[in-house]
Amino acid sequence: MNKIIFRIVETEAELQQCFAIRHSVFVEEQKIFFKTDQDKFDKNAIHIAAIDTNTGKVVSTVRCHETEDGIWYGARLAVAKEFRKHPSLIGVKLCKIAQKTVADRGAKRFLAYIQPKNVRFFERLNWRKVDKPVTHFGSPHQLMEASFLVRKREQGTLRREKSGLVMPEIDLEKLIKQLRASQAWQHKCEIAILSDDVLQHLPVVDGHTVQLGDDTAAIRTNDGYLLLAAEAIHPPLIEENPYLAGRAAILANVNDVYAMGGEPMAVVDTIISPDIKAASDIMRGLKDGCSRYDIPIIGGHLTATGHKPAVTVCILGRAKNILSSFNAQPDDVLLHVTNLRGSFHPRFPFWDCSSHLSDAELRRDLAILPTIAENGWCDAARDISMAGILGTAVMLLELSGVGAQIDMNTITKSVGTFDKYFDWLICFPSYGFVLSVRPWYLSDVQLAFDEYGISCYPIGRVTANSSVTLFREDEESVLWDFDKEPFIGFSPSSDIQIHDFHEDQLN
Repeated sequence: MNKIIFRIVETEAELQQCFAIRHSVFVEEQKIFFKTDQDKFDKNAIHIAAIDTNTGKVVSTVRCHETEDGIWYGARLAVAKEFRKHPSLIGVKLCKIAQKTVADRGAKRFLAYIQPKNVRFFERLNWRKVDKPVTHFGSPHQLMEASFLVRKREQGTLRREKSGLVMPEIDLEKLIKQLRASQAWQHKCEIAILSDDVLQHLPVVDGHTVQLGDDTAAIRTNDGYLLLAAEAIHPPLIEENPYLAGRAAILANVNDVYAMGGEPMAVVDTIISPDIKAASDIMRGLKDGCSRYDIPIIGGHLTATGHKPAVTVCILGRAKNILSSFNAQPDDVLLHVTNLRGSFHPRFPFWDCSSHLSDAELRRDLAILPTIAENGWCDAARDISMAGILGTAVMLLELSGVGAQIDMNTITKSVGTFDKYFDWLICFPSYGFVLSVRPWYLSDVQLAFDEYGISCYPIGRVTANSSVTLFREDEESVLWDFDKEPFIGFSPSSDIQIHDFHEDQLN
């Protein structure tokens, strides 16, 4: 399969290839222009190319040019005939990259004259019609405009007008104290208390201690990795809603597997319940959860004799390439990935953005993680746990032995949660991940999530020092300093080494 990369044209040779593709499409094939489609705008335009990495040749192009202050036009979108049905959706990605390119340059409007046959295509990309169709270059065209998430700073407040998202005024020092005192963060810090004892009992293979810290264990096989994840559910949730607890147990473990770049294969469960009725409700939740993700329950254990309830699930998965919390590097971009279409649980810090999705949509959205892993666009990720976006970022950074600067103005906040901003920062989202991405793969990763309307937004940059710093406007505060204290206690300084298991070592 041809791998396609996208970038702004860098050389005269690439520009000439863009012109050649445009000539083939607009002059020879569509006959919109007589001798050439080139015009006065080409000289100062930004030309974006899709390049086949196998041949190094340009296979698609689009240009963007500014006609007056803040007013940009897109034009000359052309895809070589043999690449029009490429699975990378070249035309879609070029359009989205063009939108981001002009937005980064302060565009107020982004317009394009579209042939009637392509109007529906652009409408699916959230473009809207402007005025009535006109004759353009001797044939009918529809003027259309891209819809932007417009960012405005008003009195120090970041607003995203289109979605209604509002960043509230916050006191960073107060926020950090709240986070560190929260039950979710305290539970993570409790791991560090036991970390030394745990490390003393881990096996040593080839002179290296087995790697600990990812939510899923990875065992190398001949064609990739086997993944093994296990997680228990918070007892108060089981007592209040046994059915939801069963579903949440599947969800939490499935997220762990996908966050490692894998896909789940099978489930084993343990249920402890005060009575058969509660056990039955838990089991129904487990079965419905497994049905949604198309994974079988292949074994388990049940106790229903008056004990306090407990639910634990273990999931087996597999992956070709893995995403790991040990792989973040200095200068990486930190990304917050989540589905903003959802709502809070009335009593627990749980963001439900999956119930409204079909089973196929649910699996499709999660499958983005193995896709970006297999394509080599990202190798560092962690699913967002009850410690929330910031706590999850701290865990990932600690395990990688790096720090970060995180811009609080960029952390996405959902519509209708203004009075629950702190809950948003520490909640467990049913779909949420932190990714650490090399800058040159940023657009590939963002486009992969954007394809299905999932928010994938940069929140900061990884640094080589030991501290995680929050900043907002001119204010800056240290969230965590690993040199002073551990978070979960597993890090490069804990003598944990990356090691690949092989099947013959399991015998």
